Amino acid sequence: EMCIRDRYQRRVHGDDKKTTNIKTHQSALSALELNASGTLLATASEKGTIIRIYDLKEGVQLQELRRGTEYAQIYSINFDVNSQWLACSSDSGTIHIFTLKQQQKNGVGKNPKSKLSFMKVLSPYFDSEWSFAQYKVTDSKTIVAFLPPQNKEDVATDLIILSYDTKFYQILLNAQNGGECTLTVKEDINPAIEEK
Repeated sequence: EMCIRDRYQRRVHGDDKKTTNIKTHQSALSALELNASGTLLATASEKGTIIRIYDLKEGVQLQELRRGTEYAQIYSINFDVNSQWLACSSDSGTIHIFTLKQQQKNGVGKNPKSKLSFMKVLSPYFDSEWSFAQYKVTDSKTIVAFLPPQNKEDVATDLIILSYDTKFYQILLNAQNGGECTLTVKEDINPAIEEK
């Protein structure tokens, strides 16, 4: 259960009935997502530039992920089933995929940071993690999700994207090097309408 306390702070009630206060963003939330086990929370503000990942049991921020520098409306945020990756879609048309800290410990590539990260004492902007991989779509509104891996031990590397323009995409993530994802399937799922 989650209760909005005010514009800047969220209260989370866990199974143990303990209340955890989490300071999220300076502006109102526009998107949030829980991982499959309910232990992690991803949030995005109306600005759409930053996604924050929180440990719900401890009430601490684990990561700050930068989607971009321009304002954007976040359409979807999604964890993979094993909480190793996070993907988001927005009105910028770019699907961003981030490595979560747990996955970074397993030898998979890390999210890049700014070359100016030594200046993080001036602004947290310089310490943000940027997306590990991306894919650009030209459709309007989209949602993104990870396909579960074939085996539980495997890393999820296939994602699907659905657009409100009735397009279906399946893309493949390079889990070692990141960068631009590879398109494997693109279809129009709108049934053909016969003219009379």
